[in-house]
Amino acid sequence: DRMTKEIFVIREYSYGMPKLQLSENYCMFVCSTGAKSDKLYLYDLATKENVMLRKYQYNKEPFSISTPSICPTEMIWIDAMDEEIGTTTIKSYKLKEGIAFEQAPYLINSYVFDPITNGEVIVFLNTQRSLEGDLMISISGAQPLTVASGVMNYDLGDNYVAYTKDEAVYVYYWSDGSTGRLSNMNSRAVLASVNENICLWYDITDGIIGDKEKDRDVLKMAEVPFE
Repeated sequence: DRMTKEIFVIREYSYGMPKLQLSENYCMFVCSTGAKSDKLYLYDLATKENVMLRKYQYNKEPFSISTPSICPTEMIWIDAMDEEIGTTTIKSYKLKEGIAFEQAPYLINSYVFDPITNGEVIVFLNTQRSLEGDLMISISGAQPLTVASGVMNYDLGDNYVAYTKDEAVYVYYWSDGSTGRLSNMNSRAVLASVNENICLWYDITDGIIGDKEKDRDVLKMAEVPFE
């Protein structure tokens, strides 16, 4: 807690470090609870209470390793998948004043992995191996469009998707489908994070921490304009 400087344990785990998804006072994560099962939790950072939202049987539901997503107005997670016909069901709850309202699930005609939402759009990979697949976007629950192929990582801003491709950071505006390069043409970069209209990335032109004679990372920032 940055205000009180208090450090507390959200949940202990034995293996498979959870990937935390944070929004305001809430935290979502999938935690391995056994060799064959995972559980999806929602944690209230203010009250320090949690609720289990979903239990997965990993041998039957391998998509359980996909991370959920939460923003101030919505939380989503993969609830079911039919790989034979290529559809994914995404569970959705709208959030308002600390109360969750279940919505009709999204039915996406694609394999979905690691979805991220901002309440307006959902972006995701159509394979677990990001560099071999496509970054996709579903706008207002519509069927997905391709943003880019061979993407290393990605995140959502106010009105754009930021992603790393070929050691450069790009932004995609979903209102008109346009794309632009954010990092310098003569540099190498990896996306770090996105917050509303602010995008951060690592400048790795001279290498990264761990490389010989490299003792610090270089972090750069840009304000992403409206298209």
